[in-house]
Amino acid sequence: MSRTTYRKLRASRTSLKRLAVAAALATVTASAVATPATASSSVLGCQSTRAVLHTYGGSLSFNCSGQHRIPSLISHSFSAGGWSGAVYSIEYGPRYFCDGDSFSLGDRKVYEVYLNATKPARCN
Repeated sequence: MSRTTYRKLRASRTSLKRLAVAAALATVTASAVATPATASSSVLGCQSTRAVLHTYGGSLSFNCSGQHRIPSLISHSFSAGGWSGAVYSIEYGPRYFCDGDSFSLGDRKVYEVYLNATKPARCN
């Protein structure tokens, strides 16, 4: 395979990955907008501060406690804001966090962010 062909193939794959991430983010955004009643009617509660998952397709923010399932998105970092909970990825076990934590995810495929309703004992 020539160098030019290899570069074109690699550029095409990169473009396809970006398109897939954009489509996944659009799905997450659409589903989050489509179900605000379930989030706001939850007994677990919401707050003004947000936890933010930073992906290569953009950032997703969460401000209500509970389970937030997302399509597996390649994520590079996470900021907890005023929340405690866990970030679940395909490659590793859960990454637990406490209020104010920020950390790198090393390009993990994150499929869920869980925000605790109350501060766990490990965060005291």
